[in-house]
Amino acid sequence: MNGARIRTSPSTGSTTVGYGYTSHNAAVYCQRVVGGVEWFYHTDTTTNVTGWSRYDVLVPFYTVGDC
Repeated sequence: MNGARIRTSPSTGSTTVGYGYTSHNAAVYCQRVVGGVEWFYHTDTTTNVTGWSRYDVLVPFYTVGDC
């Protein structure tokens, strides 16, 4: 699978609940920095999957506050 993982918590060790793709839209709610890595809590509005993705696979076009 070549999509970006959407996870249950801001950790690469957490469960993957879905995948996001460049053709999908996302609503980003907030951010959290864990171990120096920025994570975004969001909903993939194409699939209605909500969870966390890292900054290197999801870059919002607007500023979001901390979770």
